[in-house]
Amino acid sequence: MAAAPKILVIDDDKTFTTMAAALLRSAGYRTVVAFDAMQGFMFAGREAPALVLLASACRRGAGCSCSTSYETRRRPRTSR
Repeated sequence: MAAAPKILVIDDDKTFTTMAAALLRSAGYRTVVAFDAMQGFMFAGREAPALVLLASACRRGAGCSCSTSYETRRRPRTSR
């Protein structure tokens, strides 16, 4: 049997993040939580989640810049 998809929840609101993760786990997903964008960026690279729920504004790095950095890092490099 395949493992449930993993979802990374990134938000600096600990109450929201904890509740969102609990709701997702009750629906059968595996969850990883991060409480700032830098921690989320690190976890995204290490955990390889199927989905990232990212707040648009987090301390220690805005969500949008974290998203752009992660996408750039995952994009395959091409040689000329």
